[in-house]
Amino acid sequence: MKKETQINKYHKAVLYALYGLFLMPLLPKIAGNLMIGFFIIVSIVTYFNTFNRRFNWKFFIVISLLYFSYIGSLLYSENMEYALRKLSTASPLIFFPLSFSLFSPVLIDLIKKQVKNYTKVYVGSIVLLSLIVIIDNFNVIHDLELFHDQILEQGTVVGMDALYLSLHISLALISSVYLYFLSKKVWKAVVSIMIISILFVLLLILSFKSAIISFTVAFGLYALMVNKTKLWTLFMSATVLVIGLLTFSSSFNEKFNRLLIVKDSAHMEYAEIKNTIQSCSIELIPEAGLFGFGLGDGKEELINCYDGKNSSLKNASYNSHNQYLSVFLNVGLFGLILFAFSLFALLSTGLNHRNYLGIAILILFCVFMLAENVLERQQGVVYFALFLNLFFVGNFKRSALNPLVLSHEKVLDSLN
Repeated sequence: MKKETQINKYHKAVLYALYGLFLMPLLPKIAGNLMIGFFIIVSIVTYFNTFNRRFNWKFFIVISLLYFSYIGSLLYSENMEYALRKLSTASPLIFFPLSFSLFSPVLIDLIKKQVKNYTKVYVGSIVLLSLIVIIDNFNVIHDLELFHDQILEQGTVVGMDALYLSLHISLALISSVYLYFLSKKVWKAVVSIMIISILFVLLLILSFKSAIISFTVAFGLYALMVNKTKLWTLFMSATVLVIGLLTFSSSFNEKFNRLLIVKDSAHMEYAEIKNTIQSCSIELIPEAGLFGFGLGDGKEELINCYDGKNSSLKNASYNSHNQYLSVFLNVGLFGLILFAFSLFALLSTGLNHRNYLGIAILILFCVFMLAENVLERQQGVVYFALFLNLFFVGNFKRSALNPLVLSHEKVLDSLN
């Protein structure tokens, strides 16, 4: 093998595979899984064809802590079949860190140079998906309330439901804000503004409070960190629009005031659903304790609690609608601390490297997870893992002496 000094065919394969990953929102589930599998294989092949290869243990361990706690909970999970199923769903939390930790500094630098292009591809895929949704529901577009309800009921043509469509729109919006900030030509700025306008209006029509708030918080923090008039003007315009809708649109105000947006079950009031979910989740915290009920039993305990309060909720099998509460129920206080440490480590390194877009996306996910179990649906966990690995792998510098080894003594030494 020749010394790695410039782009080679293996680097190109990885760069192209990443483009495919950012097109996944447009693809059916099986095609998306094939793209992920191809990316993992290409990453491994590239690693073994890299001169003086080294594995980034520090990054791998820090970003995979939650998954390690999930694996540990198998030791005391009673419903092993369900636990393994959930472990499989959460597998992007380990496979993406593994793949990105295999990349050499040269390849990571090449990826960082392509971030703007990856962002364009992702934004383009979400804009196209949004247009498909609009066209697919065009027969009721004259009635925004009916348009909203029909999207909620039918989802998208690729099988993505409305909630995760709103998450993708939020991510595409913050990415579009980044592209708008970087735009040097007037026509590029105009195109960015048009895309932001279309996506923001659709986000407001969908009216998922978790998505609207997470984007608003992420956008505000991004504007604060960058601190440029160009971004502040855009942020204030969006804020004025939302305040105006809250003030003058009673239907939007009614939707926005719901803390959780969940499907109605037996015509129950949203407040009743919300209060029962929160009440049961909080009641189970002391019993979950240090290590939780186990990945296979956390949701079952929650459903059993519903049975004593409202049988309709039990039949609907609602989750906690809060990722942090779900982590606590599954892997306890210890698992939640590991998860929090992982997120804080990413935030800390992001601040040190002025990784403002990465921080904004991290905050967007953190806020969104206050109302949704993002990491327990493939539509959420894949993009959580993909975005955070892409934007933060370059913040973790590897030692000159940390090859991929199996000896536990060398693994521990590599962390020092």
